[in-house]
Amino acid sequence: MSYEQRRTQLEKLESWHMSGRIAVDTGKRAYQGRFQWRQHGDSLEFSVRGPIGVGLMQIKGPINSLTITSNGKTWQLEDPEKDLSELIGWWLPISSLRSWLIGIPDPSYAGIETFGPADAIESLNQRFWELHFKNYQLTAGLMLPSRVDLNHETLQLRIIIDDWAPDILN
Repeated sequence: MSYEQRRTQLEKLESWHMSGRIAVDTGKRAYQGRFQWRQHGDSLEFSVRGPIGVGLMQIKGPINSLTITSNGKTWQLEDPEKDLSELIGWWLPISSLRSWLIGIPDPSYAGIETFGPADAIESLNQRFWELHFKNYQLTAGLMLPSRVDLNHETLQLRIIIDDWAPDILN
């Protein structure tokens, strides 16, 4: 299957679930933990738990109006990317993650792709972020990344996906 065919197939994927490990290095502090992400249409549920279950953060809702719960506090984000950046102290393009995590560019923004073996994206530069897709796995007939490294200035994120569950019946 060509990249264009695969991309079209993934763009139609409305619902999916993934879980795995995440590491964040801001240049000043480093964090690691386990995460779960559920996507259904434009709504998401993202939770991160620190080492040995300590510290839980949940982000839920439609991408244009997210709610964050952490340490017993709740915030309603009217401008999710701006408000989330202020809360966590660094910019996370949460609206683009839906596409990036399944191994395709966000169709709302221009990007530069580099391809590797099997006509899969190896790297992507988009929205001032540099992404590297390492290791793809075949799940329910879809080629999905099992590791995504994201870099922006001094910020580094590593996402390792241990479990994929795409809803291919939508």
